[in-house]
Amino acid sequence: PGGGRVSNEALATSIAKYLKIDDDIITDAIQETSLSCRFEIIQKNPLVILDGAHNPMKIKNVVHNLKHLTYDTLYTIFASGTTKDASKMIKQIVKISDKFILTTIKDKDRTFYTPRELAGFAKSFKDKSLEENPKKALASALKKLKKNDALIITGSFYLTGELRKYWISENTILKNRSTTAL
Repeated sequence: PGGGRVSNEALATSIAKYLKIDDDIITDAIQETSLSCRFEIIQKNPLVILDGAHNPMKIKNVVHNLKHLTYDTLYTIFASGTTKDASKMIKQIVKISDKFILTTIKDKDRTFYTPRELAGFAKSFKDKSLEENPKKALASALKKLKKNDALIITGSFYLTGELRKYWISENTILKNRSTTAL
């Protein structure tokens, strides 16, 4: 489970081949497909990455990908739903984080850990701050980031989707949406 982009591509390719779709169409479709908030580099200099990883396996992929990047200081903004294993996710991401900002999401249909609850999972991590409002957490991190630093926003698609609006408005997202059939 949770095999990531490579296994998703293999599955999609197998299905397309079963449906007798031309190989060139399959290749083009895979090359042009991207998923918002999946290790999405939304800004450079300083580097800002959105990844909606919301389970330990996905966070493991994020940590792996971050190890292949170069930066001076890694800031992490993290929120998690209460149905997720936030403790295991935090234990993984703090291993490579320099500064940790814990936040939450207000949603009428789902419950999220409070920043204080999340801090309980990161007791031994010294450089952490708590911010109830994710937009304020982002503003604070962006003020501190230097040119060669990086920021990863992770733990929840709700968090990454909300903060993605800082760079791309909802109207732009809706305007640029298109559906194409193979």
